[in-house]
Amino acid sequence: MKPGCSPQFLLACSHIANRWFFIASPHRTMTATAPSTALIGLGANLGDREAALNAAVQSLHATPDSQVLAVSDWIATAAVGGPEGQPDFLNGAALIQTQQSPKQLLESLQSIELALGRQRQTRWEARSIDLDLLLFDEHIVATADLIVPHPWLAVRRFALEPSRQIAPDMVHPGCGWSIARLAEHLDNSPRYVAVLSDEQSGNHRLDWNSSAWQDVAHHGYPHAHLQWIRNPHSQPRDSAAPSLDIPQALELLDQQVEVVKAVDAVGTCDPHQGTVPRGDWYISDFWIGCCGQHVRGSLDELAWFRSQVDAALMALPMPRLLIIATSSVWRAYAQWLAHGEVPGHRSSCWRSVNNHWRGPILFVAGDQDAIVQQLLAALSAME
Repeated sequence: MKPGCSPQFLLACSHIANRWFFIASPHRTMTATAPSTALIGLGANLGDREAALNAAVQSLHATPDSQVLAVSDWIATAAVGGPEGQPDFLNGAALIQTQQSPKQLLESLQSIELALGRQRQTRWEARSIDLDLLLFDEHIVATADLIVPHPWLAVRRFALEPSRQIAPDMVHPGCGWSIARLAEHLDNSPRYVAVLSDEQSGNHRLDWNSSAWQDVAHHGYPHAHLQWIRNPHSQPRDSAAPSLDIPQALELLDQQVEVVKAVDAVGTCDPHQGTVPRGDWYISDFWIGCCGQHVRGSLDELAWFRSQVDAALMALPMPRLLIIATSSVWRAYAQWLAHGEVPGHRSSCWRSVNNHWRGPILFVAGDQDAIVQQLLAALSAME
């Protein structure tokens, strides 16, 4: 066992991509034995925002067994998600060293919020103060009460920009990228998001024909028009995907490659060439890496087909984000990191994600309306 992996703390300790991942039991906590470095996100959009943030920093200085190492500038950003008409936020980040465990630090942050007047009623509502535990060294904690790294860190520009000021080299252990690289990814990657479902529960499988998705398809969202890229081989929501032989799988791959090639046009903004405006987003209901998950053939044939998929991945633009709808965010996060897949009907797709996806993943849960809301919030956060 890796030094520091306490059997009382771990649900799983798995070595993936040369990193150790710590998945916490929901009923146990980690006891810190050496100082850890934690990255804290701060935000406020009610009252005197700057005064609230400064007061939160002073409270961090007074947090037991902790020391503030650095504080970013305050950055004004638009509110993301939640009720409409909210005032703009001031956001920032603080780097601290602490002897507290992740759970203890979360409780300390919540106590600071409470002391500064934070009230919790609606998700992503306006707030007098907001403190988020973004990173805790390179530990991963996945419980019903706490997920570290913060599950939305990699898609929130308002968290990454101030964090890049004070901790550019701190690593997001989920994808192995530094804070600086995550921020650069938002700057340089195409405006393309792939949305998948783990299909563990029929109630949480994506239904692209639902009123929620149709409303977004027709009306877009406030920042840009959405370009939908549908899987040419998509199945009805309640149907099992059929098995494909090699020629059929190759035909599907060619079809998917052709529709994803349009993403190359993102950002070129040349109407004479039929390209799309820079502000548009592409949303696909598939990812090329999962193509042919139900392929039948000999081992040699399957290896050859996998090489074709790998070649397509190298040639095509990588999505800025992979969104996976699931029935439980923290359980999916824990199982993916521990085992490389979420058990279900599409486990081969999960193996493909684990083996071939190199970038941010956002797990979402809820009904179709909730999934759409989180998709739109992610797009806004990456603007």
